Amino acid sequence: MKRDPLAKSKIWQQHIQAAESFDGSVQDYCDKHGLGSGSFYQWRKKLKLSKNNNGSSTSGFLPVVVSSLESMEKRSSIASLPDPRWAAEFVAHLLGRLQ
Repeated sequence: MKRDPLAKSKIWQQHIQAAESFDGSVQDYCDKHGLGSGSFYQWRKKLKLSKNNNGSSTSGFLPVVVSSLESMEKRSSIASLPDPRWAAEFVAHLLGRLQ
């Protein structure tokens, strides 16, 4: 059975955070917890953990904001699209240059 990738990344994120406050080296931490140091460094790079202003660690991911379909429809309308004639003129111009 495969492990959930999100759960695996969360486990590694916890190890990386714990290693930051560990009194020994990364190798010592990995040895104590049965981790490969190469895997540790790969996961640390993959997760791109960085300190923010309040001292807690966060991953390099940005939050996703989901909008409702209604709010998207209110923000966009056919009237806000550019006049399609410019595209036709542009294509005609390009075709004229090719001949």
